[in-house]
Amino acid sequence: MPTVRLPIGRDEIVFELPLPLQETRTEEEHVKRRTADEALEQCVGSPRLEELSEGVSKIAVVVPDATRAWQRVPLMAEPVRRRLAQCGVESVDWV
Repeated sequence: MPTVRLPIGRDEIVFELPLPLQETRTEEEHVKRRTADEALEQCVGSPRLEELSEGVSKIAVVVPDATRAWQRVPLMAEPVRRRLAQCGVESVDWV
């Protein structure tokens, strides 16, 4: 069995994978690309940002750390910042 070592902060998780492994992939042509604005317009399981920020002047936005690049924080940050400003939010802390 192959041994896998996953770094977690200053530690690591070590485990063995049973064989055989099956790899699954999503073919690129089947993935629908959406812009950040489209994603903010079509929320899934949550009220829209405009509803959440109604009557609020200060907001803290919690973002993942830089090692989670797949979440594309810079791509989402500007549309979120713009929408919050349009809603009258005066202060946004990004943490």
